[in-house]
Amino acid sequence: MIGIEGQYVVRFSLGDTVDFVSPENLLEFTLIEEAGNVLPSFEFIFSLEDTTDLLYKLHEGNTLSVSMGADTQGMTTVELVPLSRTIEKQGDSRYLVRLTGLYNAMEYILDCKSRAFASKSGVEVMKTVAGSHFTVDSNVDSSNDSQTWIQPNVSDKKFMNNLWVHSDMNTSFIAVGITSDGNFVIRDIITLLDQDPHWRFVKQETGRDNEIIYDGDFVVDPDTGFLNQWVGYERTRVVSDLKTGSQTSISPSLNSMFIEGALEKLSTVGRRVAESTVINTDNTHAKYWESRLHNITHLAVFSSFKLFVSYQKRYVPMKILDIGYISDKESEAKQSAVLSHSGQFLITKISRSLTNNQFVTTCELNRESSILSS
Repeated sequence: MIGIEGQYVVRFSLGDTVDFVSPENLLEFTLIEEAGNVLPSFEFIFSLEDTTDLLYKLHEGNTLSVSMGADTQGMTTVELVPLSRTIEKQGDSRYLVRLTGLYNAMEYILDCKSRAFASKSGVEVMKTVAGSHFTVDSNVDSSNDSQTWIQPNVSDKKFMNNLWVHSDMNTSFIAVGITSDGNFVIRDIITLLDQDPHWRFVKQETGRDNEIIYDGDFVVDPDTGFLNQWVGYERTRVVSDLKTGSQTSISPSLNSMFIEGALEKLSTVGRRVAESTVINTDNTHAKYWESRLHNITHLAVFSSFKLFVSYQKRYVPMKILDIGYISDKESEAKQSAVLSHSGQFLITKISRSLTNNQFVTTCELNRESSILSS
């Protein structure tokens, strides 16, 4: 086992071989989970001495188990599959090993299925599909639609993408993610924002249980320029009904949710035109294409303002799509001057890295903009 009891502990196992990596042989272990319909990934670099039999087990036929926690009583076990390995001989009996891979749910992205779900909402089917691979963690029961959803001999992952973007959530939208401990997280964003922040990134503790002292050198990385050109300005789509022959123009509005004020875009730019499409309401719900335009626009824009923050020497059981709050003052002399990147964010990426006995967690926080005046 590697770590300090009460701060962080990590244990590596391969089959019945437990603690096969000692602190002095570990070069780096990084585990990344991120929002979106993607499996968590890892990189593992270590050395082996006089254990060449273990080299033959380092492949996707054997699961790598990594247990992590603040102490040995509260460890969470992550099941990982090595998909790529590099082994470098160093001297007579020493090997340098580099493994990369994914969370152990490969059938989710590889197995293809043909089936249909009749008279169900998109979110209901999402929960059913995800439940066959993961533990579902959802704050919403169903979406505002109903149809027969067909999975046309594609993987569950690809089918899930279709369900995700075509589900009708009215003015809200759905965010999803897969955690390293096997939860498929489904979040209605408006419902999520009714909660208090799960975690508060602070410079000094004030006594709250959910406080995390963060490193001062964080990075603010807005990407509003590119995303505005892509989907940031409202678009109008013409939808032709195959049954009636009529045409309808759909123009979902883009509203702020995390911030106080307007989005970061030019006020002089009007609506843009999206590609035309067709619909048959005998086969799909009435807002099938409107939901797709609405959801993709919101998912893109609400990931346009990024803030990267790190903290050290502490394992915290946060997960993707938790709400994080960060407050940054301009200086000690100007305590009231809270900078524009302060406030609530969605935690969209968590990277936990153990390197040279240093345990560092880096979080990517996202929202639609900085705080602007109306």
